[in-house]
Amino acid sequence: MLLACHLLLGDRIGGGGEGEGEVVRERDQIAVVMVIGLFHPFVGGAEKGCLALSKKLVQRGVTVTVVTQYLEGLPAHEVVEGIPVYRAMRGGHLWELGFMLSAARFLWNHRRAYDIIQCSTLFHYIPVAIFFKYLLGKKVVVRLEGGGWRGDFQRLEQVKGKKVICWAAKRADVLVAISDEIEKEIVERGFPQERVARISNAVDCTLFKPKSSYWHNRETRIGYVGRLEEGKGVELLIDAVGEIISQLPALQLFIVGNGSLKPRLVEKVNDMGMGERIIFLGDKESVHDEYTTFDLLVMPSFSEGMSCVVLEAMACGLPVVATSVGGNSELMDPVDRGKTPIESGSFRIGQNGLLVNPGDTQGLGRAMRYLIEHKSRAEELGRCARKAVETHYSLENISDDYVALYRDLRR
Repeated sequence: MLLACHLLLGDRIGGGGEGEGEVVRERDQIAVVMVIGLFHPFVGGAEKGCLALSKKLVQRGVTVTVVTQYLEGLPAHEVVEGIPVYRAMRGGHLWELGFMLSAARFLWNHRRAYDIIQCSTLFHYIPVAIFFKYLLGKKVVVRLEGGGWRGDFQRLEQVKGKKVICWAAKRADVLVAISDEIEKEIVERGFPQERVARISNAVDCTLFKPKSSYWHNRETRIGYVGRLEEGKGVELLIDAVGEIISQLPALQLFIVGNGSLKPRLVEKVNDMGMGERIIFLGDKESVHDEYTTFDLLVMPSFSEGMSCVVLEAMACGLPVVATSVGGNSELMDPVDRGKTPIESGSFRIGQNGLLVNPGDTQGLGRAMRYLIEHKSRAEELGRCARKAVETHYSLENISDDYVALYRDLRR
């Protein structure tokens, strides 16, 4: 088998493949290779979370390398905010096979430089990681990023080789669930309960922090941050704002992000005659600065894992309206955690924010209006939200959880 690996993967003892450079680490230091489909400059929740966690782990003394897929126009190897990034996974005519072999080639060539392979989402690199678990004794962590109808398991249904990926994932040393919903899905699909670790997403509370005050003597500014894609509920948000704006004329909606739906959404806003009230800001490099210009944030999505945007808004002390999907329920109402149904056309006030049913335009509008008309209550919710992330979701605490997990795996 070892000879076959030499022939198949083009082994170079002590070095990387063409354009890869070489991954190095200190002796006896915990070393992790993060395997993720997309990475910086993409700014989705999984990509942002991977970068933030990697940086914090390095501060904790862990060696971290990121390997992701190669994309035209991006360098095959670069250092992003101190993290070595290798865009080494490539497809080809037989895309899935090429992707797996290129991932295997990287992991083989750098096999002495890591102990732990951490895979983000259920994808074709997981069977490769499990192969190296049995061949070389590497430990494998699989982190699921989404739940519900657009979550990891649902997306896996559209992937070739889904049975092999699922078979391999069940043989990972640890499966990380970032929300209650994802943990439930893992167990319901026959994964070993004893290998499930519950570690939430995190937020950097030193970067995302409250400003001195919100609710200035000006128009109310509602914020949305995220991709403009199906399932994010942005069109629903625009409709809800359209319904309440006649009663609350001093109101603006600012939409941060881009995506395939943007032309349609811009046309919709113009047709409604609200081009001056609903502003599309596009992508922002320093998104944390945008939160300080909002008075409240709305997350109207139909499916979530645990929203990094919601965590960032909470860290900034913003009152949040979110749909009761995925991790939103446990963030907004950690005691109830989505157990109590919400009436159609209404909302529920949790400890840290407001929850509405997904797809409920009327309920969303009423929730936003409640916060605007009850500013002292909104400010109180913002303060509770900040305290909650400091206590349970800070990057400091979550990175400690990962370091403890890695140490357990090395024993």
